[in-house]
Amino acid sequence: MKKLTAFKEYLLDLKLVTPEKLEAYPENNQLDILTKPGEQGLEMAQVSYDAVFELNLVKASYTALVAIVSGWLAEHDQARNQQDVDKPEFEYELTEEGLVDVRLMIPFCESVCLVEKEQGPIHYAGKRWDTGDYDLWIAESGEVTDASTR
Repeated sequence: MKKLTAFKEYLLDLKLVTPEKLEAYPENNQLDILTKPGEQGLEMAQVSYDAVFELNLVKASYTALVAIVSGWLAEHDQARNQQDVDKPEFEYELTEEGLVDVRLMIPFCESVCLVEKEQGPIHYAGKRWDTGDYDLWIAESGEVTDASTR
């Protein structure tokens, strides 16, 4: 749940709330088994989940929060449009102190990749693997030809 962790760290870096005023957890976890081989390893699965962020006594306006979320997603989750994930949802409540309580739900989809490793803890297809990251090369365009027309 790298995206959940990365966005939580980003919110803390912005100092909108103190760590004890921020909760982050996943809900509605779903697993799709893929087993797609790549040049550097194997994309074993995709995990989809809703990352829930609860911020209490936030020092930011609604507009600022929308810009913060939108900017982070545009920069760090560019594949979300191709992954067909739902849009983020906000609950925004003004407190008596003039601060805000926010519940933010962001759907994420992440690949689970394996890299071959001699002493890896995962046994699959007669080899040993460990989880790891590598760039997945996804074709953006292609051409289909019929060999009989050559």
